[in-house]
Amino acid sequence: MPSLTARPESERLILGTLLTIVVVRFLLLPLYPILDQSEARYASVAMWMADRGDWVTPTMDGATPFWAKPPLAFWLSAASIRVFGLNEFAVRLPCYLIYLAIIGMTFIIGRDVRGRTFGLLAACAFASMGLAFFLAGTVMTDPGLALGTTLSMIAFWFAMKQPDRRAGYVVFAAFGLSLLAKGPVGILWPACSMAIWCAWNKRLGDLWKRLPIFTGTLLTLAIGLPWYILAERHTPGFLHYFIVGEHFMRFVDPGWTGDLYGAARHKPLGAIWFFAFVATLPWSPVAVWALIRRHIGTRSDWPHFHDPWISFLLAWALVPIVFFTPARNTLISYVLPSMPPLALLTAHLLRRMKWSNYPIVYRLTATGSAALGAAMVAAAFLFPRSDHTPTQLPVVEFCAQHKSRPGQPLYYLFEEPFSAEFYTHGDARHVTDVEATQIFHSGKMKLLVVTQDEMQWLPPSLRNDLTEIGERNGAFIFEPKAARESGKVAKTADRNSAAAATGASQLR
Repeated sequence: MPSLTARPESERLILGTLLTIVVVRFLLLPLYPILDQSEARYASVAMWMADRGDWVTPTMDGATPFWAKPPLAFWLSAASIRVFGLNEFAVRLPCYLIYLAIIGMTFIIGRDVRGRTFGLLAACAFASMGLAFFLAGTVMTDPGLALGTTLSMIAFWFAMKQPDRRAGYVVFAAFGLSLLAKGPVGILWPACSMAIWCAWNKRLGDLWKRLPIFTGTLLTLAIGLPWYILAERHTPGFLHYFIVGEHFMRFVDPGWTGDLYGAARHKPLGAIWFFAFVATLPWSPVAVWALIRRHIGTRSDWPHFHDPWISFLLAWALVPIVFFTPARNTLISYVLPSMPPLALLTAHLLRRMKWSNYPIVYRLTATGSAALGAAMVAAAFLFPRSDHTPTQLPVVEFCAQHKSRPGQPLYYLFEEPFSAEFYTHGDARHVTDVEATQIFHSGKMKLLVVTQDEMQWLPPSLRNDLTEIGERNGAFIFEPKAARESGKVAKTADRNSAAAATGASQLR
């Protein structure tokens, strides 16, 4: 087994790589627009929470309850909005801080088990994994879940390592945090991982000796339960939809039609394993290479499953992935809670394979992260005006220049994208074709936006009353022909008045 010590220059190189990654990620936060669909939806929910001051019931439009997720992510982003204002940096900052917290926890447990250099290597691996790097600059609920599960598993490790009731209480406090981040699944996954590890290592009895099961459960309920009670009282029906629908029907029924906030995502069985490989790039090929070396005769690189540390990481990493293996309704973000232990396993493989002795590994990692950051900065400036960028920022900017007065609603035919709601500060509205016709004739609508998907449903009778004045990001902006004609008349009258005034002055 290779030595776990490292030259000081190698440690400095790892630390420099890590700092490069986190600084680049921080600088990118405000440089690209809020993206539809999920990020813009969650950003809008946080915007309304900050605006209305209702910290119990998340809403999508200031009125419609949003039952799909608990409030932790919205609380954090809404608080950030209160401090920094309504902008991309403010709503994304909480996920970035969670990213830093998970990096720090990965370093702490790695340092405790294998030394400072190993901890830095694992932290660097997590920070540079594609999904972790990306989600650190978004508005999502998955980072909050990953924070809770990571904290509970690390506290569990320390509680099992030596009798420490404080670590045991941290486990249950983290359970309460996970309840507020994503729901009961934040308790189920780490609890299963803990039980599997204890069973594998013949330490089931230690669960009762080392963890304050009774008082800890009370702590979990004290942290998480009050909000659930208040949410059900404010909007009856929430608990049934959230527990039965979001946690059961979404999992067992890929064609679930009860989803109030979008269509089910039908994926092949086992798609979560492919997602795990992609999410952990550029490091996932390290595990593949180690597996290949094992089967061609070089077995020393592969982890020993009877090592309590390795079995702990495997139980932690695999439970969420195995949980979603039979599910068809999956997303790549579901891999995030498994990524801290996968980063620690990556560090283990790098040390076993002696790749950590080569500075080129860290230089390539730092260069790759900087290049990814540069590409995102370039995209921020080049592609917000592209039809392929899922954001309504260019549309809102264009319409703001053509509104007759500030604060006038921006109307979308049938459905307004969430990014339009965010960038208009809640002044985006959706209307049917009949409502659009009525509002046009009443003179209350200045502009109408129709996305490419909705153009086929635009009635010819309504289309004949409209004049297209622009196109941005695949959306067409119209104004009433009457408004354009009246505008031309007004401009002509202004020119005639100016000419008359000039003639009068010349006569004088």
